[in-house]
Amino acid sequence: MLRFFPVGLGRRDWPTPTGQFTIVAREENPTWDVPKSIQDEMQREGKTVKTCVPPGPDNPLGSHWLGLSIPGYGIHGTIAPTSIYRFQTHGCIRAHADDIAELFGEVSRGTPAILIYERLLIAKIGQQIYLEAHRDVYKKNSDAPRLFEALLQTFNLESVVDRQLAQSIIGKEDGIARPITRGIGAMDSQ
Repeated sequence: MLRFFPVGLGRRDWPTPTGQFTIVAREENPTWDVPKSIQDEMQREGKTVKTCVPPGPDNPLGSHWLGLSIPGYGIHGTIAPTSIYRFQTHGCIRAHADDIAELFGEVSRGTPAILIYERLLIAKIGQQIYLEAHRDVYKKNSDAPRLFEALLQTFNLESVVDRQLAQSIIGKEDGIARPITRGIGAMDSQ
């Protein structure tokens, strides 16, 4: 099963891990047992230290929790929907309530998945090639032009893309997929 939906990810100083995992827990209306590391952060910031947050409107996990085989991490809902599309979590993956409810209904314990960190994405739809570029929040792929050229070679696209247009998209780092097909990409991207 392949799923696409917007998420919120870990902060620069608390990145979301990457790699293969399986779903090891499924909970509706979960209780959040606050990890010690987050309790320590609450204390350092002068906040009330919580050890446990029951289900309900104040629970940052929202109404669904999918625990990962990567210890301490999960995919869950949120009570802070503006954190979606942002890097604000302690490494977990936040999703809108409707998205996590749909995903929750489709996965079971043992479902395998992969978390991938990519700042450049290329897609081919019909004859059109699209490029999407994101900021390198975790500083894993700082040489975007070299990464772009490697993607072109991997997918044998060197002769069909407008490199000048692509470099403009890479420079924007705005996460919007835009056409880069030579000849037609420049007209369609305006």
